[in-house]
Parts: sequence; C-alpha cells; structure tokens
Amino acid sequence: MRPTWITVIALAFISIVIPTHAQITTNVFRRVLEIRVGGRTGITGTAFTLDVDGKEYLITAKHMVAKLKHQDAIEIGVKADQWESIGVTVYPCESDTDIAVLIPPRQLTVNFPLEPISDSAGAFAGQDMYFLGFPWGASLAAISVYANHLNGEYPMAIIKKGVYSGTFEEKDKPPVILLDGYNNHGFSGGPIVYRDLRRPNEIVFYVLGVVSGFVPELSPVFKSDPLKPGEDTSTVESWRLKLAGPGKILRDTGRVVPLNSGVVKGSPIKYALDLISKHPDGPAVTADF
Repeated sequence: MRPTWITVIALAFISIVIPTHAQITTNVFRRVLEIRVGGRTGITGTAFTLDVDGKEYLITAKHMVAKLKHQDAIEIGVKADQWESIGVTVYPCESDTDIAVLIPPRQLTVNFPLEPISDSAGAFAGQDMYFLGFPWGASLAAISVYANHLNGEYPMAIIKKGVYSGTFEEKDKPPVILLDGYNNHGFSGGPIVYRDLRRPNEIVFYVLGVVSGFVPELSPVFKSDPLKPGEDTSTVESWRLKLAGPGKILRDTGRVVPLNSGVVKGSPIKYALDLISKHPDGPAVTADF
C-alpha cells in the first residue's frame, strides 16, 4: 500500500523536529588506527589521533604500551596484512588512569576537527555514545576492503554503541566512565565519542574518553559429576540437572571466572590533555595530509 500524503508529511515533520544524525562522521573514524606492540606475537589494540595547538598526538590505553621504553617502536596496521613500524615517545599517566600519549615522528592522519571535552559538558546519563576499535586482533585482510574508500591507507575500525551510564568517582582514585555496551578485547585505546545534546541540530562528535576495558563479573565454575547414591536433589535447580545430563549434576567447584558484564570502562580524556600540556612535542599538522 502506498503511503498517503498525510503519512509523508508526518514523516518529514518528524525528521525535521527529531534529527537522526547518529552516524559516526569522518572526523572520527579517519583518526582511529590499529596498533600492535611487541611484534608479530605481540598484542593488538587501538589508538586515535588528537590535535592540540596545531600538533598531533596519538592516544591509547596505558596497558597497551606498559612494556615499552620511553622511546620505542610500535606498529600501525596499514593495507591488508601489512604493518608499518614507527618510533614513538611514550608518556603514560602516572596515576591509575589507563591512558598514554604517544608522540609520533610525523602526522599520521587527517586533521579534521575533533574536539576533546575535559569536563563532560553536554553528556547526559542515558544518551547514546559510540566507541571504535579493532576487536579480537581483527585480521586486516578481513576489513581492508574499506581502506581505499573510507580511511585512506588504513583499515576501518569497527564501530559500537553503548548507553552512557555515568562517570564513577571513588575517593582517591581517578574517575571511570561507564557505558552499557559490550566491549571486546582489542577496543582498548579507542575513543569514546558523543554528541552534545544541548545542540540537537549539530552533528559534531566530541571525545569523552579512552576505552580501557570492561567491568568483570565473577561467575562460579561448575563441573559435571555423577549423582551419588541416595543424594537428595530436591534442593538442586532443575536447570542444573538438565544441563548435566541424566544421572549427573553440575557441582560448584568453589572457583570463579571473570566474565564480561556488558559494562564498558573508559578513562576521561582530560588526563590525555594534561599529559599533552606537559609534553607539547607533537608533529605539526597540515590540512594537505
């Protein structure tokens, strides 16, 4: 059935009154890079660039570069299954904040405007936020099909969305950004970005923080074990018996394993800005990159 004119006008009105600008814009995803630390057998994760006072800096999670010296080398993923080694100067946060600033030898990405917000202005609990990265040590070959179209010579990061749950602050500890979203290994070091809800008609994204990991949830470990003669099963949950199979029970081993709770942890970008103000040594950026 074809829509009536009333339906068409109503949809047009909704699209004007309630903007649907939710797509991650070029100024975000063209700054996100896959990095590898420790060579072919090393760990892979995510980093992104920020410009401060006309200079470029590479931001990542501190635990990604924990084994690096002050001046060392990392690898950046480029075209399918290729990595480029670059020397960097490493400035990790001295506190428990999981952020490190890397000084690259040259400009690495476009300098499209992407503003870090140090005071969470315009961020409200319950709003959608996005985080970008390269999970599971993602094969560059699998995503390089996007490289020539969207992110220059670099592979395209995977984009995820979560709900901003708030920023948790504990006495004598740095604040932690919490998102209701599922984080996978490899997103560490990626940006958390959001739109300022005070400006509903603006499509610009801002950087709120850096992905650190996820909040673990301890889950008991069970093992399948035969039922003992005369064992009372009246207090055993029926699902546990069904999972174990006929004549068996799932017994609690007394051990626990950390599982992903579905809550993403991040560190406020303010700490990266503080490091940059102490070490303003990034390479100059140019729009002709």
